[in-house]
Amino acid sequence: RADKGDAEAAIDLARLYSVGNGVPKDPVKAAKLHRKAAELGNARGECLLGLDYVDGLGVKKNMTEAVRWLAKASEKGLADAQFDLAMCYSSGDIEGRSTVDAVALFRKAADQGLPHAEAALGNCYLEGNGVPKSIPEGIKWTQKAAEQGNPGAQQTLGLCYSKGKGVATNCVQA
Repeated sequence: RADKGDAEAAIDLARLYSVGNGVPKDPVKAAKLHRKAAELGNARGECLLGLDYVDGLGVKKNMTEAVRWLAKASEKGLADAQFDLAMCYSSGDIEGRSTVDAVALFRKAADQGLPHAEAALGNCYLEGNGVPKSIPEGIKWTQKAAEQGNPGAQQTLGLCYSKGKGVATNCVQA
């Protein structure tokens, strides 16, 4: 099916090559299959190819290509791509992009209920990174992520309860 242009089949086959499940582990073949899906316009394929470039898996690490592919998937509304592109922007390594750009993408992904985006957005508000510092807004987003089982958000929220940061001190809740 992947050979006949089925993008989802290409992604599924790439997953097998990336971990070596039933086939020899081959990150180069996985990246080629991600490219095939991406070139078919599949948002998940675009995102996965972008991540290949971020990490240098099966391709030479290239942040310009990473951002290009992640942006394509992000524009299609894929929450994971919005989060991954925001992480690239928040690193400070992308010329012309800042934490303000990252926050906008974190918010798009968080608005779709992506827990790690909610946690990241909460941290931005708690620390004042890319947005004016707002402990109540930070707690709100961190709480949403924590309730969905995000361990980082649970830890952050626990620390807030233990220190009384934006919430009443509560050792039991912490």
